[in-house]
Amino acid sequence: MKKRSRDVLITGILLGTSTIITTGIYLGSFAGVEDSVYVALMATAIITFVLAIVNNIATSRSYGVKVRGYEGIVHRVLKAPGHRNEYFIEGKPESTFREVVRDIWPFDDHNVDSGWKLVSESGEDVTDRSLSSYEGIVDIEFEEPEA
Repeated sequence: MKKRSRDVLITGILLGTSTIITTGIYLGSFAGVEDSVYVALMATAIITFVLAIVNNIATSRSYGVKVRGYEGIVHRVLKAPGHRNEYFIEGKPESTFREVVRDIWPFDDHNVDSGWKLVSESGEDVTDRSLSSYEGIVDIEFEEPEA
């Protein structure tokens, strides 16, 4: 957790005050005072300690990373030759790459029913495999039209 320097200073002052009072009570520095003053010192030590802990917790901020739990959706990246963009595809883990790509079909210059396949970075055809079976980036390869 990151903190602002002002928050760290306030927490330090509160903890320091609590430590000084508690140490004075332990070492008997306040032995000659009345009972009501002694009780007030003990209460002050406890209250400042609790305030330091509360201040520490209340002023904590995360580093900006938000982690969500598994939602039952798998995300993959699709790249196409000649296209600048990368496309994010998502679906249930058991969905095939073909089903998911057909649903989002971003290639206006190609017909979704024309010949195409999806290959892994190693060149393996993953078109009809489930999304959960491959974790890398997939490339789409379009069949060349016959002349």
